[in-house]
Amino acid sequence: MYTPPVPDGRRLDAMVRRAGESAGTIRDAARLFAVLAKAQPFGDGNKRTALLAANGLLVEARRAQPITVPTDPGDVRTFNRLLSHWYRSDDESVVGWLADWNIRHMK
Repeated sequence: MYTPPVPDGRRLDAMVRRAGESAGTIRDAARLFAVLAKAQPFGDGNKRTALLAANGLLVEARRAQPITVPTDPGDVRTFNRLLSHWYRSDDESVVGWLADWNIRHMK
Protein backbone atom coordinates (compact mmCIF):
# COMPACT_ATOMS: atom_id res chain seq x y z
CA MET A 1 0.00 0.00 0.00
CA TYR A 2 1.23 3.49 -0.85
CA THR A 3 1.07 6.19 1.79
CA PRO A 4 1.94 9.59 0.30
CA PRO A 5 4.14 11.98 2.24
CA VAL A 6 2.68 15.09 3.82
CA PRO A 7 2.43 17.65 0.99
CA ASP A 8 5.34 20.08 0.90
CA GLY A 9 4.44 23.36 -0.82
CA ARG A 10 8.03 24.16 -1.80
CA ARG A 11 8.49 20.72 -3.33
CA LEU A 12 5.24 21.05 -5.28
CA ASP A 13 6.24 24.52 -6.50
CA ALA A 14 9.58 23.12 -7.67
CA MET A 15 7.84 20.29 -9.57
CA VAL A 16 5.57 22.70 -11.39
CA ARG A 17 8.42 25.16 -12.06
CA ARG A 18 10.58 22.39 -13.60
CA ALA A 19 7.68 21.37 -15.81
CA GLY A 20 7.19 24.99 -16.88
CA GLU A 21 10.85 25.17 -17.90
CA SER A 22 10.50 22.06 -20.08
CA ALA A 23 9.75 21.99 -23.80
CA GLY A 24 6.13 21.11 -23.03
CA THR A 25 6.12 17.84 -24.95
CA ILE A 26 3.70 14.96 -24.45
CA ARG A 27 6.45 13.22 -22.43
CA ASP A 28 6.89 16.35 -20.25
CA ALA A 29 3.13 16.39 -19.65
CA ALA A 30 3.12 12.67 -18.80
CA ARG A 31 5.94 13.26 -16.32
CA LEU A 32 4.12 16.20 -14.70
CA PHE A 33 1.00 14.06 -14.43
CA ALA A 34 2.96 11.24 -12.75
CA VAL A 35 4.83 13.40 -10.24
CA LEU A 36 1.72 15.35 -9.20
CA ALA A 37 -0.42 12.21 -8.98
CA LYS A 38 2.22 10.58 -6.78
CA ALA A 39 2.62 13.65 -4.56
CA GLN A 40 -1.13 13.54 -3.77
CA PRO A 41 -1.37 17.09 -2.41
CA PHE A 42 -5.17 16.88 -2.02
CA GLY A 43 -7.53 14.62 -0.11
CA ASP A 44 -9.32 13.68 -3.36
CA GLY A 45 -9.03 14.31 -7.08
CA ASN A 46 -5.25 14.11 -7.34
CA LYS A 47 -5.12 12.33 -10.71
CA ARG A 48 -7.80 14.64 -12.14
CA THR A 49 -5.85 17.67 -10.94
CA ALA A 50 -2.58 16.22 -12.25
CA LEU A 51 -4.22 15.68 -15.65
CA LEU A 52 -5.46 19.28 -15.67
CA ALA A 53 -1.96 20.56 -14.82
CA ALA A 54 -0.40 18.35 -17.52
CA ASN A 55 -2.81 19.73 -20.09
CA GLY A 56 -2.10 23.26 -18.88
CA LEU A 57 1.56 22.59 -19.67
CA LEU A 58 0.59 21.52 -23.19
CA VAL A 59 -1.63 24.58 -23.68
CA GLU A 60 1.22 26.87 -22.57
CA ALA A 61 3.48 25.14 -25.10
CA ARG A 62 0.79 25.61 -27.77
CA ARG A 63 0.40 21.87 -28.34
CA ALA A 64 -2.81 20.93 -30.10
CA GLN A 65 -3.28 17.48 -28.55
CA PRO A 66 -4.27 17.10 -24.89
CA ILE A 67 -2.96 14.26 -22.77
CA THR A 68 -5.52 11.70 -21.62
CA VAL A 69 -5.51 8.49 -19.63
CA PRO A 70 -6.75 5.17 -21.00
CA THR A 71 -10.32 3.95 -20.65
CA ASP A 72 -10.00 0.59 -22.44
CA PRO A 73 -9.97 -2.14 -19.74
CA GLY A 74 -6.69 -3.70 -20.89
CA ASP A 75 -4.91 -0.36 -21.10
CA VAL A 76 -6.41 0.74 -17.78
CA ARG A 77 -4.97 -2.35 -16.08
CA THR A 78 -1.52 -1.67 -17.53
CA PHE A 79 -1.69 2.03 -16.65
CA ASN A 80 -2.82 1.34 -13.07
CA ARG A 81 -0.14 -1.32 -12.59
CA LEU A 82 2.61 1.01 -13.83
CA LEU A 83 1.28 3.97 -11.85
CA SER A 84 1.15 1.86 -8.69
CA HIS A 85 4.69 0.66 -9.31
CA TRP A 86 5.78 4.31 -9.75
CA TYR A 87 4.18 5.23 -6.43
CA ARG A 88 5.95 2.43 -4.56
CA SER A 89 9.35 2.20 -6.24
CA ASP A 90 10.01 5.37 -8.27
CA ASP A 91 10.07 3.28 -11.47
CA GLU A 92 9.31 5.89 -14.13
CA SER A 93 8.04 3.36 -16.69
CA VAL A 94 4.57 4.89 -16.41
CA VAL A 95 5.87 8.19 -17.82
CA GLY A 96 7.13 6.66 -21.06
CA TRP A 97 4.16 4.32 -21.34
CA LEU A 98 1.64 7.16 -20.92
CA ALA A 99 3.48 9.41 -23.38
CA ASP A 100 3.69 6.60 -25.96
CA TRP A 101 0.04 5.65 -25.40
CA ASN A 102 -1.04 9.26 -25.99
CA ILE A 103 1.07 9.56 -29.14
CA ARG A 104 -0.43 6.33 -30.50
CA HIS A 105 -3.96 7.54 -29.71
CA MET A 106 -3.69 11.08 -31.12
CA LYS A 107 -6.55 11.99 -33.38
